[in-house]
Amino acid sequence: MNRKIIFLDCDGTIFDVPRGMPKASEKTKYAIKELIKNGHYVFIASGRCKCLLPDDVVSLNPSGFITTNGSYAYMDNKVIFEKPLKEESVNLLLDYCDKNGGLCFLECQEYIYTPDLNNSIYKDFIGSWGVNNTIFSDKIKTNKWHLMMSAFRSEDDCVKFENALKDRLDIRRQYGFTSFDVTDYGNDKGLGVKKVLEYLDIEEKVINL
Repeated sequence: MNRKIIFLDCDGTIFDVPRGMPKASEKTKYAIKELIKNGHYVFIASGRCKCLLPDDVVSLNPSGFITTNGSYAYMDNKVIFEKPLKEESVNLLLDYCDKNGGLCFLECQEYIYTPDLNNSIYKDFIGSWGVNNTIFSDKIKTNKWHLMMSAFRSEDDCVKFENALKDRLDIRRQYGFTSFDVTDYGNDKGLGVKKVLEYLDIEEKVINL
């Protein structure tokens, strides 16, 4: 059998929260299950960390996951790659948000840290994303982060943020929201895909559909 490896994004691909599709459709889940059943590798490649992945996606039992925009990959309950953020990058974002009225989120795989759970930005954020607030904490339990997010109250604040830090951090707008994924330059899904291919000893040959 010509076994293939397929990488599927979550937001905007398997489901689409801004467009009113908070969960995968039955047809989408059926297609993924059929790919797995037919012996192909299927990896979920998401900007989300493990604890932010919806249960209906995790329950599909894909071959593995690439999370936090490519900085972490695992399969068979084994971490096969990770690239934590630089400490100076984390401090830079925390300092900017603190001084400019934004809210910072630091992601590891088990939980998300944010400094103020009473902040209106935080409440709007979890409400609009429809995520479980139990995965958020205002206590720091690790010094190893894989992705950061920042959220703001207005479009003007977003523009100021991008202009201030775009040369120092890799900043990617989250579609439909006044929020961003933030990481070090060089941490991206392409890197995660490359590391998975190396781990599985698969020749890198990409077909764009």
